[in-house]
Amino acid sequence: WIEEMDADEQEHRRMADEMGVSFLKFDQVRQVFESFDTDCSGQICREEAQAMLWQMMGVRDKYDMPESRFQRHWSTLDQDRSGAVTLTEFMTWWAKYATEVLPPHMHSKYCLAAVDEYVVDSVSRRHAYSS
Repeated sequence: WIEEMDADEQEHRRMADEMGVSFLKFDQVRQVFESFDTDCSGQICREEAQAMLWQMMGVRDKYDMPESRFQRHWSTLDQDRSGAVTLTEFMTWWAKYATEVLPPHMHSKYCLAAVDEYVVDSVSRRHAYSS
């Protein structure tokens, strides 16, 4: 059946396995990531991240989230300081910060139960070795 999967699905299954989460949980968070990757680049740029945070947090305008506050969130998202957030960075951020960012009534919409705490440790370890 592996031969029937496309290359993207095979890669996603490999990533889920490396992160120690089920493919279902990985896929739920991947779908959230892709919903905010509006240009389909495979990364979330700074502008997409701002739109994502505004939507998740119910921000109406720049006065609800000053640039300094957004910058703090951005620095936790863009862990390698490349200017864009990869799926791996997003998964790490999601596991660590999503419950802080999202109001409780939004938890089910964004599948907060989708990532085990184990992801934080496994992804952080892997990211530390690759740096």
